[in-house]
Amino acid sequence: MSLSVNPPLPPQEALSINGTLTALMPAYQVFSEVDPHLEVLWMSKDGDTVVRGALFGEVHGSARSILVAERVALNFMQRMSGIATATHTMVKAVEVSACQNVICHRDRGA
Repeated sequence: MSLSVNPPLPPQEALSINGTLTALMPAYQVFSEVDPHLEVLWMSKDGDTVVRGALFGEVHGSARSILVAERVALNFMQRMSGIATATHTMVKAVEVSACQNVICHRDRGA
């Protein structure tokens, strides 16, 4: 993520791990709820595979508003992207196996 604010702050925030990016809409909604004047531009889309250090978006506007919204927005993105990355890893593992059918169910106990 790249930040462009008034007053200026260091302009970028990048991904810390490789993975599947998701939760852009909830993050956008957090920024919009905190300050409707913030401009959010995504360079990636939900479901994109991203690499460590990649910039995935920009937020322009008030430094105060960005700092208020940033942690909540990133928490949504980190949690949901972690789930998406784990799911993608499991799907790839099944694709290369000889497995034909996978049945998932919740064990409700005895």
